[in-house]
Amino acid sequence: LPVNGPHIDIRNPRGLYQATASALAVKLGGYARLTNLRPHRFAFSPDGKTLYLTCYIENYALDMYMHNYWRHVVRRMDFESDKEPELFLGASRPGKGAGQFNKTSVMACDAKGRVYIADCGNHRVQVFTPDGKLTATIPVQAPAQLAVSPRTGELYVFSWEMFGAGSTHRTPVKQPFVLRKFRSADDPKLLAAWELPMVETRGKY
Repeated sequence: LPVNGPHIDIRNPRGLYQATASALAVKLGGYARLTNLRPHRFAFSPDGKTLYLTCYIENYALDMYMHNYWRHVVRRMDFESDKEPELFLGASRPGKGAGQFNKTSVMACDAKGRVYIADCGNHRVQVFTPDGKLTATIPVQAPAQLAVSPRTGELYVFSWEMFGAGSTHRTPVKQPFVLRKFRSADDPKLLAAWELPMVETRGKY
């Protein structure tokens, strides 16, 4: 079925390239500018009216290596309208301040409408009100996935090493593959941690 709606990609990102054929073609100059970056993670507000989008990343093989192109942003849109997403927080380049990010890997909303953003490269989860005010910063190694219980507000964070490219550097972790449980954003006490029996992968995506 045909699907109509607003564009959700970041179109015509500057300075990003993709291979057009093979690694050999790249060495011979066979590459072209990326035309868009797609979001890979989404979250709805509790009322279902606002859709948040993040993890704007694309992977391409260049010069025999895999490159990750990131935009360290969270965007949002009115789900019922045809208006394209607008910037909620973040910027094209990584940052360390409040409301800045280094690899926005995933996000979630709680029952109060607060937005939890996994700031993987800065080893933290930042929590914001719907109007963009920072309410909490929870230190945690390389948060790659997270979820918030709509009933209890408990926060679950999965740590996973992620690679970067260019100005976005690799995010190393001392204890990879760990699932942590925090009491809540208001009282971010660590309640439990489980090391998961996972085999380390080469790409670590």
